[in-house]
Amino acid sequence: MTGSAETITDAYRQDRYCLPLRARPDDRYEQLVRIRPRIGTGYRLVRDVS
Repeated sequence: MTGSAETITDAYRQDRYCLPLRARPDDRYEQLVRIRPRIGTGYRLVRDVS
């Protein structure tokens, strides 16, 4: 994936995104960055139907 990145500074969004990321209650983050994907390349995996 390729896209633009932005630092999340809004306290509501920081809490929203950090909640599922915490391994321990005392974890702290210096910066939280969100990447909005624009271009994606890769392979599609499909099940063999034979």
